Amino acid sequence: MEFLTPFHITNGILLDKNYKPFPLRTKRFHLTDDRKKSEIFLADCKKEKINLVHLELTESLLTESDGVLKAGGPLALLDDFIDECYQNGIYLVFTPITEKIKIPDGKTEHAIREDEPIFAERYFDALFRHVNKNSGKMFFEYENLAGIEFLLALESFTVTRLNTYIHHMGCFVQHFFMNQLLELVFLDRGAIPEELESTIFAYPQLTVVDWFPDEKKMRIPAEIPGIPVSAVKALVRAVDSPSYLPCPVAACASKALGSHEIFGNGGQEGFLTLESDCAMEFQLEFPCQVKTAKYRPSLRKETPVSMDGNSVKFTLQESRYGVLEVNYGVSDLPHFTVYVFMDPVISAPENALWLEPGRHEKIDYTAAPTLAFKPGVHYLPEARLRPCSGHDIYLAPGAVLKCGLTCENGENIRIYGSGIFDGTLVRRNPGENWKGRADDSFIHFFGGKQIEWDGPMIFNSPFWNMVPEGTHDMVIRHHKAVTWAVNSDGIQPRSCVNLLIEDCFFKCSDDSIAIKTRRDSGMHSHHITVRNTVTWNDAGSSLEIGHTSQGDLLEDVTFENIEIIRTCGGYCHIYLIDHSTVQNVRYENIYMEGNQFNVPEINFTISRNFYSTDDTRAKIRHVILKNLHVENQFCGIALSGYDDEHRIEDVSIDGIFIHCGGNVSEFKGDLPYKKLNFSEPVKFTGNITEKGEA
Repeated sequence: MEFLTPFHITNGILLDKNYKPFPLRTKRFHLTDDRKKSEIFLADCKKEKINLVHLELTESLLTESDGVLKAGGPLALLDDFIDECYQNGIYLVFTPITEKIKIPDGKTEHAIREDEPIFAERYFDALFRHVNKNSGKMFFEYENLAGIEFLLALESFTVTRLNTYIHHMGCFVQHFFMNQLLELVFLDRGAIPEELESTIFAYPQLTVVDWFPDEKKMRIPAEIPGIPVSAVKALVRAVDSPSYLPCPVAACASKALGSHEIFGNGGQEGFLTLESDCAMEFQLEFPCQVKTAKYRPSLRKETPVSMDGNSVKFTLQESRYGVLEVNYGVSDLPHFTVYVFMDPVISAPENALWLEPGRHEKIDYTAAPTLAFKPGVHYLPEARLRPCSGHDIYLAPGAVLKCGLTCENGENIRIYGSGIFDGTLVRRNPGENWKGRADDSFIHFFGGKQIEWDGPMIFNSPFWNMVPEGTHDMVIRHHKAVTWAVNSDGIQPRSCVNLLIEDCFFKCSDDSIAIKTRRDSGMHSHHITVRNTVTWNDAGSSLEIGHTSQGDLLEDVTFENIEIIRTCGGYCHIYLIDHSTVQNVRYENIYMEGNQFNVPEINFTISRNFYSTDDTRAKIRHVILKNLHVENQFCGIALSGYDDEHRIEDVSIDGIFIHCGGNVSEFKGDLPYKKLNFSEPVKFTGNITEKGEA
């Protein structure tokens, strides 16, 4: 078997012998004399596709008191472990001493002293020369040995002891391995004491790494299984970390109506996802030169990017969702779009039944307080997850469920974690059931209360992405959607009461958010808030109320702090085709980019069409729009009531701001009405004039 050692670390990136980035997937293990535990660990490594093990040894089990190796079970187990890793292509970083190094000032040669680490020298020499009983190779001859950690417990060192130890141990390491074995200092052992920093950094062969970040602060999935891999590669690290770690990028698609940029000229789309509670640096490598790069959304907060050859770097200071656009507008290179989802850390459950990946013939949803899906691909009966009242569902990072979800009248349910619902294998029924219940939707909640959705992503939904229908007291947060099928509305609340949608990302091929009322779900819908959310829709509108409006009253709806990357239809859009009255609606701090077809940013309509279900028309009244931000130009307003009885009344705007080339100015000219029929003119604050006809 050919191994890619020796490894190198350049600018925080682990490189193989050909100086290509190595896709690091690590796991740590402390080897004792427990053979069963060792076998289970190695089996898990194979299942999890681990490619590098950090192996900690217990020197008291392997040596005599003077440091010489002793024959016996522990040494035989070490032989088996190393050879098993070699046979399975797993690299090793090893820590020979884990006990005696913690003794700061021993008085005999059995401890590491400030003057002469005699025990460690004998031990290293014996270990490196040891002949493996399985292969006949000496320890140092194994090509899968990638690194050594001979410094830990730094809090027990003085400067004198540290210099002595590095000098003596380095002699033995470099004698056998030259400089072809990484000599590592792991930051997760603890911060380097300030008084020792200059000593550590004086030795160029020592490299400080952070390959085992605290899972309470950062979690990166090892892979996104069951979804095609993107041609784009990503490396990430905390801003205070010396080490970049690989972050998988999966491929996706887009309807891309009206745009040749998104994956134009033979390009591609992809997405990456991770959890982090600290600022993160991203380095994305593309399969071609990068001439232009921009991170969106960009109006509310600019995210600087830097380009170098085929790579792009940027930093996200906090949990955030957005898009990196590469080579847009460049005619001679492929165009790339990468959706970047940085969730906060969503803690795993403590009391759960953990399900292994694979095919689940039957699921007992009441078997534990929480059903937790491990990383890997999961197939469910009838391609549906069916949570029940009083029991939670957790999707670990890297868990991919090839199914949708149905929840009927569920109560006190939490569905959480940053795993993925993948709709690739979920059947789409012919036609469009737009008159009845939303049973065809990919994720469907009918009735129920006290439901929380926190984290899971939707990928490639075949139909309406998520429909909460007639729910009460529901929260949807940290939800991401990347979908491209026709009618893949991001979220379609129907006759909901007390619904909060926050900190989400919707990329879909229909309305991003479409708030409706349905007779089957309730005639009075109220108190719906959408905030701190990013949208991109390849068809339809961004922030819509309608079209279906079968209920009597929809009121108290708020959209605030919304960033719209791209739209094909409307932005602030109300379109009613039935008899419902819609009132007390507020759009505030709406940032609108990517107006594909220069549509009016404000578009309210009362109409009748093919989808209408009754003969009475609607009313729109009491709508406030405050602090609207647009890119390059304000395209205008369209207000179309139905007749004198079914009008649009009491619409007001406080502030329209134009972002152009880094400059922001308040709109001061004549207000461009595209339509003003059966509607009161808009009430404006500030120096804005109006023109148009009622």
